[in-house]
Amino acid sequence: MDIGKAFEDAWKLFVKDVAPLILGALIVLVLSIVSLGILAGPLWGGLYRMVARRVREGRPADIGDVFSAFDRFWTLFAAALVIGILVALGLVFLILPGLLLAAIWLYVPLFVVDRGMGLGDAMRASRELVSRTGLWEHVGLVLVIAVITIVVGNITGIGFLLTWPLTVTLLTALYFRLSGELALVAAAVGDGGAPAAPAVTPTPGDTAAGAPQQPPAGPTQQMSTVMPQQPSPPVAEQPASSNPYPQQPPVTPQQPPDGSPQQMPTVAPAPPAREAPPAGPPQAEPADERPPAGG
Repeated sequence: MDIGKAFEDAWKLFVKDVAPLILGALIVLVLSIVSLGILAGPLWGGLYRMVARRVREGRPADIGDVFSAFDRFWTLFAAALVIGILVALGLVFLILPGLLLAAIWLYVPLFVVDRGMGLGDAMRASRELVSRTGLWEHVGLVLVIAVITIVVGNITGIGFLLTWPLTVTLLTALYFRLSGELALVAAAVGDGGAPAAPAVTPTPGDTAAGAPQQPPAGPTQQMSTVMPQQPSPPVAEQPASSNPYPQQPPVTPQQPPDGSPQQMPTVAPAPPAREAPPAGPPQAEPADERPPAGG
């Protein structure tokens, strides 16, 4: 049980309906005194229903909500009578039993006005909720509420106009939270929030005022998204070679073993192919004719 968060929720609920809550607390005090306590239970039930409707239905509080629990008059009257007597007896004799009883029956009015339970079922449901979520934490909460009420009331004289509505909003927020209805409390105090819209990545065609609007598509026209194409890098043109022969790969000369200067190898052109003589008997070479001497 997060007491700090509970007080934060209580204050936010109080601020949302501050005027009806303060006037409602004043009506509860006056009419409870005038009726000798007979109307105290139903009027307190009306204050709890005022805040419970704000949480469960999102309905703003109205001053008439103070009288809205009169449909549960006898149940709330009996609850105020029985619980008040038992808690008072426990406080008179040993104090601690009174604090324990006040703690385990802390949510009885809320189970009556919010879920329509009878007195016995509401007392049992409140005891189970307190035992499941932390008995001693609730005992400490009762002590804190009592001390604040006494101190503020003695200092200001009319402090009940602040402490009574805050007590109602605090217990109502805890009732919904401990019952597993945290989303209702978050929505009532304004902590829910709307889901964030997905981020939109701007495209190159976007302008400062927003993306340009496309014309509506006709019966046969379809909208399409054309991604801009990146220009290809220019390709440098190679100069035409005047050499008709294909370029030979470079020849790496080998270093002579004796360390003499390296000479570039001379490649002799291949001699033209000679045609072989036709096959047949060998021909005699013609004799060398010389002119006769002296003639």
